[in-house]
Amino acid sequence: MPFGPGSAQLENWPAEQIGSFLRAGYNYNIRENRQHSEMSAGPPVSRLMSSQIIIDHVATLLLTSEQLQFFELWWFSKTNQGDDWFNIELMTGAGLNTVAARFAKNGKGRAVMDGKYYRLKCNLITLDLPSAVT
Repeated sequence: MPFGPGSAQLENWPAEQIGSFLRAGYNYNIRENRQHSEMSAGPPVSRLMSSQIIIDHVATLLLTSEQLQFFELWWFSKTNQGDDWFNIELMTGAGLNTVAARFAKNGKGRAVMDGKYYRLKCNLITLDLPSAVT
């Protein structure tokens, strides 16, 4: 669990070494947090599964061989193979903000050579992103 968005106690995304997460193919989706019953008689019933809003972020990173090596080392040692939370700058409803994120289950794809660069698909999870309306 993160200590709070942009917490100083978390590792930072290595933007200086490998670039921003906001690259080609970046998108995010808000997970449905309600479960609806489909009863045969009567109106459907819904229940809240989580009080937090969970957002899935997907991006494909284009990395040189050196950047890929740095990312693999950072992912393995600084994020405990993707299990630990870290700070990253992402686009939110309130603009560009530093938020706490972690890799989703199987959130780091396999690096595939594409010309001079490696393509690496990453899936991140964030909770309760800041919005323009408070």
